[in-house]
Amino acid sequence: MRTCIVITLIVLLIFVNEASSFVNLVHDQGLYGAAAMSLIPANPVWIAGKAIDGSTNQNYTSNSCAITDIPHHHTNNESVWWKVWLDRPFNVAYLEIFFESKGYQNATGFSIYTYDTQVFYPLIDPEHLVYQHDPMSGCPASVMNITVNRVTQGIVYINKRPPGFTTTCKGADTAYTSINICEVKIMGCDQSKYGVDCRSDCPQKCKHYHCDAFNGSCIHGCSDSQAVSSYCIECKQGTFALNGVCVNCQGHCKDGVPCNTSTGGCDGGCDTHWQGRYCQDCVQGFYGDNCEKQCGECKIGTTCNTTSGLCPNGCKDNWTPPFCTECESNRYGPNCSNTCGHCKDGKACSPVTGACNNGCEYGWVGKQCDTECGDGTYVFDDKCVKCHGLCKDSAPCNKSTGNCDNGCNDHWTGNFCDVCSDGTYASEGKCVKCQGVCKDHAPCNKSTGTCDNGCSDHWTGKFCEECTDGFYNKNCSGICGVCVNDEICEKTNGHCNYGCTTNFMEPLCQDCVPGFHGEKCQEMCGECKAGTVCNSRSGLCPDGCEDNWMLPNCTACEPYKYGPNCTLNCGHCKEGMSCSTDTGTCSGGCEEGWNGERCDTFCTSETYVSNGRCVKCQGVCKDGAPCNKTTGKCDNGCGMHRTGTFCEECLDGFYNTQCSGVCGFCVNGDVCEKIGGHCVNGCMENYQGPLCRDCVPGFFGKKCLQKCGKCKSGEACNTVTGLCPDGCEGHLMSPFCKECGPYKYGVNCTLDCGHCKHGVPCSVDTGNCSTGCLKGWSGTHCTVSIHSVADTHREHGLNPAIPILSSVLGLTLIVLIIFFVRYFRQKTTSEGIM
Repeated sequence: MRTCIVITLIVLLIFVNEASSFVNLVHDQGLYGAAAMSLIPANPVWIAGKAIDGSTNQNYTSNSCAITDIPHHHTNNESVWWKVWLDRPFNVAYLEIFFESKGYQNATGFSIYTYDTQVFYPLIDPEHLVYQHDPMSGCPASVMNITVNRVTQGIVYINKRPPGFTTTCKGADTAYTSINICEVKIMGCDQSKYGVDCRSDCPQKCKHYHCDAFNGSCIHGCSDSQAVSSYCIECKQGTFALNGVCVNCQGHCKDGVPCNTSTGGCDGGCDTHWQGRYCQDCVQGFYGDNCEKQCGECKIGTTCNTTSGLCPNGCKDNWTPPFCTECESNRYGPNCSNTCGHCKDGKACSPVTGACNNGCEYGWVGKQCDTECGDGTYVFDDKCVKCHGLCKDSAPCNKSTGNCDNGCNDHWTGNFCDVCSDGTYASEGKCVKCQGVCKDHAPCNKSTGTCDNGCSDHWTGKFCEECTDGFYNKNCSGICGVCVNDEICEKTNGHCNYGCTTNFMEPLCQDCVPGFHGEKCQEMCGECKAGTVCNSRSGLCPDGCEDNWMLPNCTACEPYKYGPNCTLNCGHCKEGMSCSTDTGTCSGGCEEGWNGERCDTFCTSETYVSNGRCVKCQGVCKDGAPCNKTTGKCDNGCGMHRTGTFCEECLDGFYNTQCSGVCGFCVNGDVCEKIGGHCVNGCMENYQGPLCRDCVPGFFGKKCLQKCGKCKSGEACNTVTGLCPDGCEGHLMSPFCKECGPYKYGVNCTLDCGHCKHGVPCSVDTGNCSTGCLKGWSGTHCTVSIHSVADTHREHGLNPAIPILSSVLGLTLIVLIIFFVRYFRQKTTSEGIM
């Protein structure tokens, strides 16, 4: 039993002594923690514990990494985590995280937390947050050095992809993430130790003996609650605490961010090409003061010195020491594996592209001068091209220049013997003579045979080899004649193959047939003397004209002659002018008193000349004056009620040959027809045609608006007075036969009326008395006598002389009416005549 206790104590002492070193707490001292992660591994061997197996190989094929799938099939990919739980609390100084080399972009935005209870999910507490990567700062480094500097038992790596997640890291998945960790080194000491060798005890003044893992300062507080701040070392930005003293940051933090003021480490990772605790060492493959120079091609399995850049074990094959950055002479390419071509003067090619910067050897072409030109070709523009021309005796051209060193075949010229001599052009491998005539007699194009500046006058065609339309002969100088239907003449001899235009003479159609002359041979010769023919161009008669014809062309009559043979004399033209030689008419009119087309007819009084004839004046001039003999117009105006150019028609409202009739009442105020006075479109209402001056039967008055009464035997009343000529029908009263007589009513006043009170007449329609019956009478119409008639007269005091007086007055009224009717008729007749 004692032996077991001793052995246990020895083991504990050894364990404590080894744990006090500043080492990897989960591996180097055998203090393995319990590792776990939130998702199953992508490969059964890539479990969470692989991230603390001590291997820093960052290639997933090493099977020493903890890797999970990106869970695209999951809908709740809010976060993933990896954690390790140590055997007991330690003073953790920093972490070194080695991400898988091809998946470190997926760590964008990750966080590191500490935790002190073994059970958690998830632990996202700002108090325990150690580090959080900013996804907008780019990708994290593949190796991250993260300062922890706190006492803890658990470390957790957490990453999230919340909705709307964005990052500037190229290649990162913004929707899902995964675990891609190859190794996590947890570097630190026992919870009460500090320093790189973990041999220093945390000062007693520190709370719970917990101090800064790097410099022993009391960053977790002081044991004495009354202690002042000077008990804790606080360094300014750009420095950090080292052995109780603030010293300048030693490394190159990412993006120039200052180091951690407590640890001196770069919490956000190292700048490009830098690594180490303080980011003060170049990563493998780079060297120089700023680690900006890339190592050369050192022998396989070695790298260059990070300070000098030298390859200590030499270069790969085909590379030149000491830096192994340049190919050996006559080699080029990414691995210096390609051999240079035939560069000019034996110069080396470009080690990158293999190009010969000074050109190629004779007969070689291409950027790398690796293509040789064969016979019948020469070098041009870095290509092998076929010899251009026809060298003399079919000799090949010079391979370097392309020239024919011994001269050219017939008709060929130029350095390459590829140009025809002047006056010829190339056609089917031969130089043939130019076919046409070029402008200004210039030679044709030696390649095409065409005239570059156009054809000479009167020449056309692709090669200016034919005459333009309208010209002929071998020089195209002949002008075609006037062929029928504007046909083009034959361009060799000028003949019109289908004949000439009318009056031109074949075969050239350039001269008129006898009897015609002029530019188009359309003018007939004049009356030449003795039947001779006129000149076909000028039209002149060589021996003069026939009698009465006028020189020079004998086509016009002599003055005052006209007719087919100029044998007729002109008439009396105005102002002695000559008449038309064809018709004898006087274009300027006739002398006074003469008329007719030829002014050979004399006009009498009351006539005037119209269309060469003497015609009667058409109208009636004022005061009976005659019309103008030349124009037929009334110079002093028209007669009464007349108008028109020749005073030949009536004014509106008048008619008949003397324009003395006054128009009636036409409908719509129309003007009556001026010959018979008829209203063409009819009369106004109640007027009758054709003159529309009388009322239709049954109407009378000024505008025929009054209706006639009931005349005897159905006769119509007088259309002027309205009187009935033979009296009234039945018991109607004169003079207009529209009212019933005393004591009568009904349609024709045939019914007897009663004796109405106060002498008021009864109703002409019903016979009723509106005032009642006279005393002594009764009944509906007051026709039943109650007393004798004498009594009735006596009652009303009627005088027997009254009826006699009434008769006398009635006769007097009739006489007056007849008098007025006759007077009105006489007056109307007088006005119509006027």
